[in-house]
Amino acid sequence: MVLHTWGRNLSQHTHIHCLLPSGVLTQDRQWQPTRKDSYLFPVKAMSVRFKKEMLRRINQSKDTHGNLLADAKEKAWVVYSKPVLQTTESVVGYLSRYCNRLGLNPSQLTHQEGGRINMNYKDYRTKRIQKMCCSVGELLRRLLLHVLPKGMMRTRYYGFMANAVGVKAIVQIRQNLNEQPVEKAEHAKERPCYPNCKSKVMVLISIKVRP
Repeated sequence: MVLHTWGRNLSQHTHIHCLLPSGVLTQDRQWQPTRKDSYLFPVKAMSVRFKKEMLRRINQSKDTHGNLLADAKEKAWVVYSKPVLQTTESVVGYLSRYCNRLGLNPSQLTHQEGGRINMNYKDYRTKRIQKMCCSVGELLRRLLLHVLPKGMMRTRYYGFMANAVGVKAIVQIRQNLNEQPVEKAEHAKERPCYPNCKSKVMVLISIKVRP
């Protein structure tokens, strides 16, 4: 999970990016993949669970606002989830750029007369390059919005990737994946299903080629 606090113009836009593996490491240290390659869990069920957990955590806090919490319980929550639109490598590469630095590149800045700064950024709504002109003090203020309080981490690892178990767990997963015979997996996909008994134990005996 990566905590992302800024928008393209360094405004405060706090949200979290999560990368979820398509499987788990079971208690007996075996890798269990998802049942379908393109399926993780139903979005509607995730919305219900997220709402329940979020309200429970808010209710445990000392700064609970009664009316606001009551209104939130009555509303339907929407959790947005979609398949990856790009390759896995591009998604990981995108998130890695935000793990240890802010979303500002010096090439975006140009100095203007009068001590002001021009900053170029891409507006995701219009898909166009916009220009923001501000004072040096305003630019510093926007940068300081994204300095995390002491003790808060920008990147966290959970499950089999947690710092305490990550190294050993990943070794075990790789061993599990290597132990799975490729031939068996290929046969399970390529064997035809007999229409009458729905059996997949048909075995290819020979192939005859007509002259």
